Amino acid sequence: LNTILRLIEPKKGAKVVVKQASLDIIRNEVFLRKVIKRWFGAYFETPASLAVDQGRESFMVMEHVDGHGAWSGGDRLSIEQRAALALIVKTFGVGDVNGGNVLYGPGNRVWLIDFEQSLSRTTPVPYRIPDKGILMEMPWVGVEGPNSIEDYLPAIRSWRALLSRTETRKELADMLRQSGFSEAETPSILKTFWANAADLPWS
Repeated sequence: LNTILRLIEPKKGAKVVVKQASLDIIRNEVFLRKVIKRWFGAYFETPASLAVDQGRESFMVMEHVDGHGAWSGGDRLSIEQRAALALIVKTFGVGDVNGGNVLYGPGNRVWLIDFEQSLSRTTPVPYRIPDKGILMEMPWVGVEGPNSIEDYLPAIRSWRALLSRTETRKELADMLRQSGFSEAETPSILKTFWANAADLPWS
């Protein structure tokens, strides 16, 4: 409802996907792609992209990824990948995550796409007991086997230690500004990240 997606297939050259949306959406996309490439590149890829600021008619041109959604794959992420995806989703308040946002490509490549709903406060929901249908929308949780918090805790500890470093906080602030966020917006967004990270063992 809030974006227009087009697949462009030129007679010569590679296919590209054009996503047209407001600047608020496009800058979320740009920022999360920077984060993933910087700290989670060992686990995931994001399509190469170029964003153009045109206010309400901003857009992003992305490479077309030849992959299949996680809907069709069952549990294909390793525990390390699941932990990494949980850190991304919960720390940066990524909403609307589902099996269609995780693409499996040739050579065990895993692509993450669609970050328009992000940078929000994520609070734990202690009384939500997910059934298999709900778990299909939580690709960082294994559907077929048991999940233990102990599988995620080492990654949580390492990630929180990294976030506590002054250098990391400065780098995140720089990434926000490079993605189109103003100097005035940046402090409150960073506070959201820290609050989300504090809840990680419960989220």
